[in-house]
Amino acid sequence: MIINNLNYEVNSIEVYNKIFVGIAACLSLDECISSYSRSTSKKSIYVNVKKMGVSSFKCFRISDHSSTLPQYKIKTFYINDYIDINSLVRDVKSYLLKANWFDLSNSLFDLIKSISSDKNSENRFFLNFESNIVDSSLKGLDFYLFNSISKKRVNIDRETNDLLIEAYNQGLIAFRCYSKNGRNIKWRVYVTKIGANMIKEHEKRNIIKSKLYHVDNFNEKLIHIKNENILDKINNRS
Repeated sequence: MIINNLNYEVNSIEVYNKIFVGIAACLSLDECISSYSRSTSKKSIYVNVKKMGVSSFKCFRISDHSSTLPQYKIKTFYINDYIDINSLVRDVKSYLLKANWFDLSNSLFDLIKSISSDKNSENRFFLNFESNIVDSSLKGLDFYLFNSISKKRVNIDRETNDLLIEAYNQGLIAFRCYSKNGRNIKWRVYVTKIGANMIKEHEKRNIIKSKLYHVDNFNEKLIHIKNENILDKINNRS
């Protein structure tokens, strides 16, 4: 990729910073970048654009390779297709103008919140990785719970599985290889930086709503007290 007539590697910090500046400059006044991070290999960038004041966002990926899983649905811009950052940013801007906003539902929030807090839980979510990587025709992903005490798999209901698929498609969760002594390899579900950021945003909005609710209730009580006082005065005069 070319910056100021100089060639840079995809995983260089110069490219990483320039892409951030370019994306930020093309956003509208009610949008902001709420999450911007690189993968461990530094060959993929994950971006979350948020609409201010609501729990709505658009997530996309910039990378030099495709995802391991064929079911991966997050919009990906392949950086090697672009000669410079300006052409990449133009396509990102076009995508953001056309893409629909995704709203974080309470049920999805509850799910990813529970995953982010499951470090001390005996039941943890895992992806049935082998069945999904072998059969690319699968419409969805197959998840299960693993009980660390009984060492047994626990089946989950279809509704929860669909929520996990939705969370994956929106970049809220991902998978990490987990094993002891290189045996019994499992693909554990974890909350991404984008997911963690959306949890904070959602909690922040709920706190604000709660405060507004209490203020409204307090005002209603004041009005009610004032009305009662007025009635008492009228009755006393009569």
